[in-house]
Amino acid sequence: MAGERILYVCFDPALLLLRERVLIALGFDVYTILGRDGLIGTREINDYDFILVGDEGTLQERQSSVKRLKEEELSPPPIIALCRGAEDMPGADYQVSTAEPRNWFDAVSDCIRRCRRPA
Repeated sequence: MAGERILYVCFDPALLLLRERVLIALGFDVYTILGRDGLIGTREINDYDFILVGDEGTLQERQSSVKRLKEEELSPPPIIALCRGAEDMPGADYQVSTAEPRNWFDAVSDCIRRCRRPA
């Protein structure tokens, strides 16, 4: 898993560094952007192996971000959406609940293992 590139779309500056550091500690190369504005300015999303959409923004912001990512590229990298409870994130390839904070990092790692692109 080491070295896989994650584009992390975070909506809360207070959580940005904490979550980014944990992902880096797990062995990922992480490029973090802040919210929808950061997403609009991001080019070449296919340079990333996975996209992680955080659960910090409003449901509408996050759903809009997933929709934009899917519309922007013909074949975008797999999108993993962090969700609070039973939220629905149409277009996301995987949805991971953050109800158990200790477990969601493992769930994200598991999703990445299962949906790796062939070399």
